[in-house]
Amino acid sequence: MKRVFGIVAMFVVMAMTMNLFAQDPGKWTKKVAKEVAEMTGVMKLDTAQQTKMTKLLTTYYIERDEARQKEGDERKQAMKAANKKRYDGFAEICTPEQQALWKKYREENASPNKKKSK
Repeated sequence: MKRVFGIVAMFVVMAMTMNLFAQDPGKWTKKVAKEVAEMTGVMKLDTAQQTKMTKLLTTYYIERDEARQKEGDERKQAMKAANKKRYDGFAEICTPEQQALWKKYREENASPNKKKSK
């Protein structure tokens, strides 16, 4: 009986820890920093653009996590809203020339599986 109780308690603690981790905006710091550094290298973002892009991407990943916790149509709508907000923010931050550079870079570096499906 102690063993079963121990296993159940372990799962409860794990579930609570995962839920807290999912709500932590700091967990995206490294990923966002890596993405912004990549974008800066490709599009030559200035300091102001880097700051705005960092905020945009952090907000996007938090909203995406929240959307993934929902079910059905509510989840789909929340994901669409998060993606639209990211796309619109990207268009606001970057010049058309920078957007073209990023699009070209993404197409050239798409995974082989995605290239086959087009």
